[in-house]
Amino acid sequence: MFMASYDLRFAAIGQGSLYVRRTGDVIVMPSIGLEVWGKRAFFRRPDKGNENISYDFIPPMMCRWIFESIYWHPSVVYFFDEIRILSPIRYEKTEVENEKAWSYDEAHYSVMALCDVHYLILAHPRLVNNHADNMNISKIMGMFKDRAKRGKHRRMKKPFFGINSPDFMVHFRWVDPHDDLEQYKGIQRTEKPGLMVFDQYDMNGRKSRIWFHPEVKQGVISLKNITIEQDGEEKIFNRGGDYR
Repeated sequence: MFMASYDLRFAAIGQGSLYVRRTGDVIVMPSIGLEVWGKRAFFRRPDKGNENISYDFIPPMMCRWIFESIYWHPSVVYFFDEIRILSPIRYEKTEVENEKAWSYDEAHYSVMALCDVHYLILAHPRLVNNHADNMNISKIMGMFKDRAKRGKHRRMKKPFFGINSPDFMVHFRWVDPHDDLEQYKGIQRTEKPGLMVFDQYDMNGRKSRIWFHPEVKQGVISLKNITIEQDGEEKIFNRGGDYR
């Protein structure tokens, strides 16, 4: 069963207008874009068991973590429209260090990480209605834009591509999705890579994962209308943010 709050957090919505409009229980805000890049990235594939292998590209869950590291509020949720892969997909076996481990074997381990990653992420933030009337939409957008332009993140929330290590640090800059995005062309790659984690949350102390089947077309992953899976049940996200 899907939770109502989960519906708001993860439903994909289509490209919005330049103005703010009310839709049901949420306020739709203008589109935002973020260019992110880094030296290394590791998006662990839980379907590979104990093998430390990364997905080929950034999953929506990691996009949410990066956006929330820049600006977070309990009433602001991010809905992702599109991910563009801007650099070739390359793997490299990398040794990482776990400073909290008790033994040397646990402190040093190897992962198949991605190298020189570069993405464009397009999204819509939304305000949940229980706090929306007490918040200034223009101020929220201004804060996110200002922080993204200055490469500033929340205190103690420095974003990393999967592993808390300097080599996996996320660099980012603001992109106005209403500008010409021709310079952000995806790589020449079209495929269906199979099942991927869409996001996860905790319910009654149990971690629950949401899955989907992404489709890469010329380096672009569209998240506007997708089928997601949870506990063997399939649901479809449409442009309005509803299940059907």
